[in-house]
Amino acid sequence: MKKMLVYGLFLISISSCKKDVSTQIESSVIKDKTIAWMISKKTNVTSLQSATIDSVVKNLNWDVVSFDQINDSLKSVFIPVYSNEIKGLTVLYNASNQSIDTGNLVLIKSIDAKDPINHINIYNPNLPPNFTGTISVFSVHNEFESKLGVVNGRKIYKAEIRSKKYKETIENKNLNKKTNNIECIEHYLVTTYNDGSQDWIFLGQTCSNSIGCETTTINQIANESFIKISSCTGGGSGPGTPGYAEAIYDAELQAFEKYYRDKMSELEKDIFDNEMNFVQKVYYLKNAQLAKIAAEAQFPTSLYNGKGDAYRHALFVAMNAKDLGPDLAKRMADAHELRIVQGEFLSPEMDKRNNLIGISIYDYLKTLPIDYTSYVGMLHVLINEKLENGDFWIISNLDPYGKETNLSQLIKSNEKQ
Repeated sequence: MKKMLVYGLFLISISSCKKDVSTQIESSVIKDKTIAWMISKKTNVTSLQSATIDSVVKNLNWDVVSFDQINDSLKSVFIPVYSNEIKGLTVLYNASNQSIDTGNLVLIKSIDAKDPINHINIYNPNLPPNFTGTISVFSVHNEFESKLGVVNGRKIYKAEIRSKKYKETIENKNLNKKTNNIECIEHYLVTTYNDGSQDWIFLGQTCSNSIGCETTTINQIANESFIKISSCTGGGSGPGTPGYAEAIYDAELQAFEKYYRDKMSELEKDIFDNEMNFVQKVYYLKNAQLAKIAAEAQFPTSLYNGKGDAYRHALFVAMNAKDLGPDLAKRMADAHELRIVQGEFLSPEMDKRNNLIGISIYDYLKTLPIDYTSYVGMLHVLINEKLENGDFWIISNLDPYGKETNLSQLIKSNEKQ
């Protein structure tokens, strides 16, 4: 009996050793295949793209590699880049033929994560339930592909670059010359939220008659900033560009202005009419409109004194803090709460507290490196997280129309309403 027990333990020991050796051999194969695959990506590329590959390969930390088994043959492998951030190379290893099927550079930004995340399998549609932050995905040449905003494992938005083609005819007045047909491609950063709404930011355009220009973006994975977006003419349709306020002050926003003025307090109207210039007024109205649409889409059943109400106030104030400055944003928010509505006693206090949280979110985002694709996208992430964590205020025991009752109290946003 003792001999059989010893023999059994010996077999277990041998099996364990074989497994360790097998894992080491596979890890060695994955490393060799990954480096060879990366080097193969230097074919027919620019000098900057080739330099990016060299920089990434040189800085990969093979001592801390994470593996995620996807199925019997496919395995996701995350190799971090030496850095104080969570960034690295993720490849999809196929064990059946010992090859690398695909790969991407990944930058992970965790926001107030309760548990540290050292890697994320981007090839798995299910994200860690404890992760809140952003996941940026790049090609191995460091070209931006997409960015996800996540709250507790739930996708809030996805940003990606999209292009539109159009043709333009330029007539040549010289009768001996032909008319030029120019084909252009406009590049946009499109952020799509889980409510279906979108932000389109114009990045630039390339045209068939131009030599092309390069605009460096602010995202980076390797030690050098090699991420480029080819563009010919920049700007033209984003906040801060000449004519932007005039362009968005359309019939729809003008109609919204009439609706919103009825909800303004007298002091709010006075500041709006006499102290704000045209551009500031347009930003203020547009932000109010966007906050209303977003809240209605995400919280259709709690728009009055509930989570939707808190969400709308924080989003509106935080957008105003960026576009108008925090001082004017707070003045307008405080002035708005002076409006007297019959039967509302707790609501003004709830709104004031949530407005301050909106300002605090703006202050927090100012301390971060500006590497997120969309300020509004980051607001969506942070506000949703804070709502779930109980940082906002709502009102309990409401009537079926969302109005206060004698039993109503101010409670935290994660408490039962």
